Amino acid sequence: MPDVLVAPEDLEPYADEDGLGVDAAAVRFVVEVASPGKRNQDRDHVRKRREYARAGIPVYVLIDDYDDQGAVTLFTGPQPDKADWEDVHVSPTAPT
Repeated sequence: MPDVLVAPEDLEPYADEDGLGVDAAAVRFVVEVASPGKRNQDRDHVRKRREYARAGIPVYVLIDDYDDQGAVTLFTGPQPDKADWEDVHVSPTAPT
């Protein structure tokens, strides 16, 4: 479950069998805001990165204020067969 997702307003055609979620094909954009702690970092930086790519979601944005400097990472060009992304762009967040 991402922190933010963008999908069509009418999700009924994309509902899963149990009616509890939506097919990843409907999701166009996901955003995760990382939480502190190794477990959370592993989840957002590794597991979700792979799963969103595997699902073919076109854009994944990871906002992480808990890495060394804070960063926003933009993942585009999912490669579902490799569970990875074609393009990854990292931008440090502005100092506070």
